[in-house]
Amino acid sequence: MLFVLLALYGLGMLLAALVGFCDASGRVGFIFKKKYYIRAVLYSILLSQLNWLFAALGLYIGYRMEPDSTLYLAWITQAGSAALWVYGGYTALVGLAFVGYAFPNTESRSFFTVAIFGPLTLLLPVVVLVGFFAAMYACPRGSVFAFFAPCVLYMMLFKRILGDKDVWKRSLPPQWLLTS
Repeated sequence: MLFVLLALYGLGMLLAALVGFCDASGRVGFIFKKKYYIRAVLYSILLSQLNWLFAALGLYIGYRMEPDSTLYLAWITQAGSAALWVYGGYTALVGLAFVGYAFPNTESRSFFTVAIFGPLTLLLPVVVLVGFFAAMYACPRGSVFAFFAPCVLYMMLFKRILGDKDVWKRSLPPQWLLTS
């Protein structure tokens, strides 16, 4: 059980880093992008920690719903393993897309950003829902739903929550560009 929860946690952290990375992509060319990428990735990972509060709450609610705690933990492990197959496959595909960033020229990076990360980002809500349905198919219990549903809802809204903060003031060029 612990392995499955830690694997879901790790994939959630990678998901948050990807969303932060995608959020920082495509800024004005005059901006030093390395700081934007680092700040966006770290901020999104920090913000994703709220999801684990929802996970703990869902785990507690599901635990209270079931009379047999050992059986409940086995169900969570079974459902989490099914979701891991979906989320792990998506994460591996995204990881392969980062190979394009090994090339030093800007054109190849731009190509990978537009041709691969764009569609993968658009597919993210579908992947989240497919993983949720895989978990519910593997173990259709109300207590399992109580664990997964708040996490899935937060993951579906994560990009929106992250975008509303607008920490990077992405629409403004650097101050020195405005004064010259």
